[in-house]
Amino acid sequence: MSVATLQRDTAFQVRSLFRSLLRQSSQFSNFNFRDYARRKTRDSFREHKNETEERRIQELIQDGLQNLRMLKVSG
Repeated sequence: MSVATLQRDTAFQVRSLFRSLLRQSSQFSNFNFRDYARRKTRDSFREHKNETEERRIQELIQDGLQNLRMLKVSG
């Protein structure tokens, strides 16, 4: 697999995770929690948007997946 293919796959994975987190956070009936979850998601992705180290990106993706699981259990 080429580096470009891996980068495309990672970018797709990150966008998919972002959309899933936003979608899941919008399921909460409590406005304050819903708003906090969406804001936290956006802020986290913005904070790490320029990350280039592959290992760190994979760690961030795993953290995001764990957060998604927690949101699904809480919702």
